[in-house]
Amino acid sequence: VFFAALRIEHSSTSLASLKLRWSTSAVGKMSCCAGGVCEDGVYSTYPPCYKVKCIRDTLETSTFCRAAGGCQCCMEHKLSFFERHRARLMLTGAFVSFVCIWLQFIPVLSLSTKYSVLKDLHWTYGEGTVTANGGEAEQTIELYISINAVAVDAGDDEEVVEWDDNDCEDALVGEACDECKDSADGTFTVAVVAFVTSFLQLGTNIQRSTPEGDLNCQRFLGIFTGILGFASTLSSLTSYTGGCGNNLPSDGTTDNGNAIEWDYRWGPALICLTIATFLKVFDAIIHFLLPTPSQKRSADAADILMLPRDDLRSRLGGGDAPLVNSDAYNAA
Repeated sequence: VFFAALRIEHSSTSLASLKLRWSTSAVGKMSCCAGGVCEDGVYSTYPPCYKVKCIRDTLETSTFCRAAGGCQCCMEHKLSFFERHRARLMLTGAFVSFVCIWLQFIPVLSLSTKYSVLKDLHWTYGEGTVTANGGEAEQTIELYISINAVAVDAGDDEEVVEWDDNDCEDALVGEACDECKDSADGTFTVAVVAFVTSFLQLGTNIQRSTPEGDLNCQRFLGIFTGILGFASTLSSLTSYTGGCGNNLPSDGTTDNGNAIEWDYRWGPALICLTIATFLKVFDAIIHFLLPTPSQKRSADAADILMLPRDDLRSRLGGGDAPLVNSDAYNAA
């Protein structure tokens, strides 16, 4: 984005005289929209399975799918704004989905039990202050807590203790081992599901960025994966916080009998997953507000669907490009 808005002028005598000049007009016009991408969108062909008549009739031109392509509970003339800005809207959604992929990749990486990974990508950070019998702070112990394990940094002593290890309760977390172990499996599953649904959302956003590439099933899938992604990430958050995060001890004693008090705060994995949770709602709303072209929800949808791209664009723009006879197309 930024390099596209830079104009480079150089002298033929020396590379040292390179000068970078910022083009404010390019920034104002969204330099990422070079080539008319933000006006025209990114055209994607139909999935290969759409060449099969029964699949096309079931997933795209059936009564249910044509109904799913439009916002039936709203007056569509009020949604014309979103149709006029289809490309920008869907590409914004694609960018949001791309961000979600990286945000949810961090919690997936944190499933590791390596000390270095847990230290950088933990879900919860715990800091314990050890108090000697005289009341003076003697030592600080750090915990890097994740789904499958906890990394303990006690100064010169560094170790990783998994929740199902026999010596887990000796790792200063006490009875939290059982609760964290019980929540680990469910949290792992939904974290992976949430990560995968972000790829589906990204593909759906790009597919719907042009009227001719838009599909009724893709609108339904965009809303469904957005809701599913939100539900799965929210479930992952509640599974971890309810089963593990909220059961961590606030105080305890060390092996030599000194008192220790714990202070906890969210780690990067938990923060990233929380942000991704609400971004998925935004993506689902975008799909809900943008209906498919009315021609693709009409009784002639089966014939309009198989037009060549230029003819389809003309037909969607109000032109009179001849329809493709779907029966003849299927026979061919």
